[in-house]
Parts: sequence; C-alpha cells; structure tokens
Amino acid sequence: MANPAAGGNYVYRIFYHNHQDDTASNVQITDTLPAGMSYLADTAGFPHTIDGSQVIWDLGTIAGNAHDQFEVFVQVDGGVAAGTPLTNVVEITTPEDAYPISTTNPGWSRNHGPTITATHDAPNHRMVFWLERLAGGETASLNFWVDVEGSAVGVRGLAFTNTLTAPLPGDVYPEDNTDEAVAYSGPDLAIVKGLSGGAPRPGELLTYTLRFANVALWRWNTEGMVWVTDTLSAGMEFVSARQRFCDPGVYYCTRDPDRQEGQALAWSHGANWHGGAWNEMVITARVASAQAGAVLTNRAVIASDNANDIEPDYDNNASEVAVVVAGSKGYLPLIRK
Repeated sequence: MANPAAGGNYVYRIFYHNHQDDTASNVQITDTLPAGMSYLADTAGFPHTIDGSQVIWDLGTIAGNAHDQFEVFVQVDGGVAAGTPLTNVVEITTPEDAYPISTTNPGWSRNHGPTITATHDAPNHRMVFWLERLAGGETASLNFWVDVEGSAVGVRGLAFTNTLTAPLPGDVYPEDNTDEAVAYSGPDLAIVKGLSGGAPRPGELLTYTLRFANVALWRWNTEGMVWVTDTLSAGMEFVSARQRFCDPGVYYCTRDPDRQEGQALAWSHGANWHGGAWNEMVITARVASAQAGAVLTNRAVIASDNANDIEPDYDNNASEVAVVVAGSKGYLPLIRK
C-alpha cells in the first residue's frame, strides 16, 4: 500500500491472536492514532468508543488460540507536511491478570504436570509465576511474550535485562535461584583473531585467522558498510589475505586490502549484515625486521561506517594477538673426515 498523503485516506489492518488455550474475557483493542490523522470507519463489527486520539474496541471474549483481523480507515489532515512520520500504536488488553497454564509431557498431551499460574504485576513490570507443586527431579517450563513500549520501537543500542528469581524458604542451595537474560536492540559486530600457523622468527611467515560476525539476535541488520581492519605490528609486513566466503559457491578467494594506511589494512564486507551473518579471513604476514625477544602485537577491529549502527556491546569489536620473536635457527656445517 502506498504511503499516506496529506488530505488523503489510508487503511490499517489489525491482527489479533489469543495465544493461550483458555478463553480471554473483557478484551479491548486500543488504537492510538498519531497527530495529524483522524478516524473514519472500521470493519471490526465490535462496539467502539473514541477518546481523543484513541479508538477503543470492546471485543468481549476471545476463545483460546482464536485469531482474526479487521481494517481501520483513517484520514490524513491536509496540513501534514510531506515526510512527517506518522506512528500508529495498537494495544490489546484484558483486565484478567492470572492465567492458569498446564504443563505438558514429552508426548505433548495436555494437563500433565503441575499447574502454573502467571500474575501480571504491570506497575512493577513483573510477571509472578506460582507452581502448585514441583517434586524432586521434576521440571516445568513456559514461554511468554512481551511487547517493546512504543517509544523504544526501532531504537538501536538498547539493553533489556530480564531477571528471574525463585525465592524458596529453606532452599539448601539458593545460589542457583536467580538468573538473567539480556536482549539487545541493534546490530552487534564481533571479531576474534588467533595465530593459526607459523613460528615467530625473523624472516618467517605467520598466519592469522580472523573470524567476525554480527552476533545480534532478532536479525538486526547493519545500515552501514562493515569494515574489518587488521593492524600489523611494526617489524612485520603484509604478504597475502584470503576470504572464506566469497561469491556464491566460491570459497577462500584471494583478497587484497581495500585500503591501507601504514600498517593498518582494511577490507570492506558490504552493508546490510543481518544477525547471524559471519565470515573469516586468513592473513599471512612476514616477520621482517623484528629482533629476537621483540613483542609483536597485531590488532583486528570490526566496525560499521554508519553512526546509526549503535551497538549494545563494543568490547567484542576488537581482538589482538601478541607473540614474542624467537631467535634465528642456527646450523653447524657437517664436516666429514
């Protein structure tokens, strides 16, 4: 569908789904329209009220696992300037805050195991889970879904820390009753460099392997070009480089640096790196002028050239390897009498 134009009409399609098995009661959908946009009509078939910029539909009850959709027709005010972002936020809610959940056995038959009750403590951003029982050696698990608040949607460089605690009076080992998981927004570039061949002696060749990736979850892509820069230590000279993944079906192709400044060698690896994308480079360098006992420190860095690619963790954007130059091999002539 084309972008909305000033003075014209636009259509939103709202999908809703009850992900649990039990019926949800007193369900409401609230659509908060942006400034510069007004409600015209909808195809929901549910009673609705209008409160300022909000349109609220009363859906009543939704059966377990039921889902549906409807369309909302709106009009863009004639005075809205071209290029103005219009953000529409939709929320589905129910006043019920406790949900009994039946665990399952490996055969996926229902109503097996303890009942788990989840209570939503919205003001404190907490979910409280209560298990009716948990025998020795027994385990239970569940999944739940959360939404990112409207002001944080699409914002890069955020960290969301989810902390889980299971306090139990008399627990003989409470140290393992707490855990946490951190979800990040935005790409997360990382690189690891290692010495993969050669002996650090004057005149010898050393081989380094650089493995780099976008380790972000949820497939956050980079907007800018991804650059890998490998800075060789003084006393070393670049010989060659190979890249593991090249064109489709082509592996370990020779790659000269895209740019070089002194000992810093840089390769471009394209834009739009999605979460999980990775590659490797094998770089060969010679110990040229370093003397025995010298420490050669080579440092590799990965970065995007776009300032919008804000990363949650920059500590994994660099990796370095240090080696100590050994003495030259000496050979005595073999004299036969």
